[in-house]
Parts: sequence; C-alpha cells; structure tokens
Amino acid sequence: MKKLETSPNKRKIFDHLDAIKANYVILRNYEKIRSNTENDIDILIEKTHLNDIYVIACEQMQNFAYNILDLGDKLQISLKSHSERINLDIHSALTYYGIPYANNLEVLRRKQKNAEGAWVLDEKTSALIALMNRCLHNRPILESDFNILKELPSPSQKKLFDDVLGEDLSDIIITEIQNGKDAVALSRSNIKKHYDYEIGEIYSAKRHIA
Repeated sequence: MKKLETSPNKRKIFDHLDAIKANYVILRNYEKIRSNTENDIDILIEKTHLNDIYVIACEQMQNFAYNILDLGDKLQISLKSHSERINLDIHSALTYYGIPYANNLEVLRRKQKNAEGAWVLDEKTSALIALMNRCLHNRPILESDFNILKELPSPSQKKLFDDVLGEDLSDIIITEIQNGKDAVALSRSNIKKHYDYEIGEIYSAKRHIA
C-alpha cells in the first residue's frame, strides 16, 4: 500500500460530506474539528448517506494505509500515514446491543454549524448523548455533562430527554440525574434494566435460530 508522509486531511473529509449535502453531525462538540489534533471522531449520519462514506474516503485510501470494519450500525474507518492517523466511527444509529437508545433524526435535527463550518451538536444534546453512551458502556461519566443536564430547567430538561430518548427512557434518566448528587453517584442499574428484556429476547431468538 502506497503511503505518503503528509497526514490524512480532516478538512477534505468534511468538505466532501458538505458537498454531497450529507445529513451528518459530529457527536462531540469540537470547536476546531477541521484543524485540531483530535483524531478519534464519532459521527452520526443519516443511513441513506452511509455508503457515501466509502466514496468520500476513497481518495484518502489511495494514499494511506487504511482499514474498514462494518459493524452493522456503524463503520469504523482508520486512515494512517507515517506520522498521523484518523479513526472515524460512522454511526447510522445510536444503539446498545443493537437496540436504539436515541432518535437519530431528532439528534440530527439539533445540529448546528461551528465556527469552522462543521456540523456539531448543541451543548445540551451533546451532553445527553455522551452521558447515555458512557452510562451504557460502563465508562466514566463526565462531571461537565452531568452538570449541564442536571442544571437544565425542568420543562427544558423534560422536552430534551423526551424528544431525544423517548418518554420511557427519559423518565428513568431524569429520575437518576435528579437523585444523583454528581456523575459518580449516578445509578446505571435502572437505566440498563430498561434494556434487559429486549436484549434477552434478542439472544433467545438467536439461540432458537441456531
């Protein structure tokens, strides 16, 4: 594989996404996503544009070592030169064991352009998606995300959570945030129980097919 000394071009990747009018949003609110040193990038993209990622990355793949993993609800694309690498996690859905935990179109609706012209999430939605992801995957919840959500006025908090997560999950999360004094104290057990039945049904169906 031919490899150049220059680095994979983040700016070009996002310029291509904009050129095809892809409905995407960067899931973490980087202020300088096109030029900073952050190279692990999570993107939510409307499913109809998922295959376009292959085309967009193709030019970069000609010049760099690359790897693609298709994990069903997301693509993992790694581009690497001698001096730098970019890891793109391209999500077509936000899921836990294949079960959606957020309304993708609602999340995409809440995007906004940052100073560099990249589509990012507003602060409140970014904090909610990050909290859910870290909670479900047993990663430490950031105090900053917890505080942003806890300090929201009640009507705004309820609407955000209902719209993005759905009412059933929203009520569980709101209760846990209100009861938790900080991010470390947030209880994950009731949140995960919300999925226990559906996950059990999925594994039961797979065993039956096998």
